[in-house]
Amino acid sequence: DTEDFCQSGFCNVNVNCPDADPWANQIRSVAMILTASNSRLCTGSMVNNVRQDLTPYFLTANHCMSGSPATWIIMFNYQSPTCSPNVNGPLNYTVQGTQTRATNSASDFALLLLNEAPPDTYYVHFNGWSAVDEPSQASVGIHHPRGDVKKICWDHHPVTSHAWSGTPANSHWRVGQWEVGTTEPGSSGSPLFDQNKRVVGQLHGGAASGTVIDYDSYGKFSFSWNYVTTLSTRL
Repeated sequence: DTEDFCQSGFCNVNVNCPDADPWANQIRSVAMILTASNSRLCTGSMVNNVRQDLTPYFLTANHCMSGSPATWIIMFNYQSPTCSPNVNGPLNYTVQGTQTRATNSASDFALLLLNEAPPDTYYVHFNGWSAVDEPSQASVGIHHPRGDVKKICWDHHPVTSHAWSGTPANSHWRVGQWEVGTTEPGSSGSPLFDQNKRVVGQLHGGAASGTVIDYDSYGKFSFSWNYVTTLSTRL
């Protein structure tokens, strides 16, 4: 599949559309993952820690960790400056190199530490999050489908707990279907936000696409936080 500008489905919504204005901070947290050869791979987002000291932690999906994360390029602010038409975004807001801090396939999370903090001029936001196993009443996803400029989607219904693709029971949040927008390959690792704008998971997979209105499955932040005891395998 082609991963590039304007390759995502017609139902995707640019983050500079008016409906996305209340999510401006969270939009600034989301970035695209590029390989060292500039292939567009996955999505992730910056998360703050309990000290709230802006250590540059980056949350994505474990299944995106193929290749060499140490040489990844993290590209911020890749978004269309307009709602419509689709306009290509800037390519120069990048940070190179990551260190893997923790991963686990059970909830498909990977926590990375960027080799350098994004410069202040990038205006990057560090997300809050919830490690409480409580279903969101509504959800928002922000992501880079098929390597396209940043998009946003909405689900106006509560998520439910489930397992996905052989994972442990209740390790994932299930978004029944998106009312506006969708996800696609390349969206993997992108954050799921609750109604209070906190990260509660990252995209693992599902049946939603640019042509099919269906469910998505996000590894739970709460499950990643509490599942095991070793530092290298828990969030």
